[in-house]
Amino acid sequence: MPAREIFGVTLGREPVVDVTRWQHCWAEFFLPGYGWVPVDPADVRKIMLKKGLTLKDPETRRWRDYFWGGWDPYRVRLAVGGTWY
Repeated sequence: MPAREIFGVTLGREPVVDVTRWQHCWAEFFLPGYGWVPVDPADVRKIMLKKGLTLKDPETRRWRDYFWGGWDPYRVRLAVGGTWY
C-alpha cells in the first residue's frame, strides 16, 4: 500500500511562544478510488497521555476514528516526503 510522510505545522490550538512546538509530522496512505487518506496515531497517543486514557477507553476510540482519515483546520502541510512547497 503506498504511503508517504507529511511534514507541517499545527496552528491555533493554544498561544505558544516557541514556534518549534508547532512542527508536526503525520502520514497518508493511498486508497484506490478515494485518494490520499491522512492518519495520525501520534496525536491519538498524545491525547491518551494527557487525559490518562487507555486503549479500551471509548474516548480513545473516538479520537482514533477522528485521526484516521479526519482532518482538522489547524494543520498546514509544508512538505510531502522530501518535496517542500
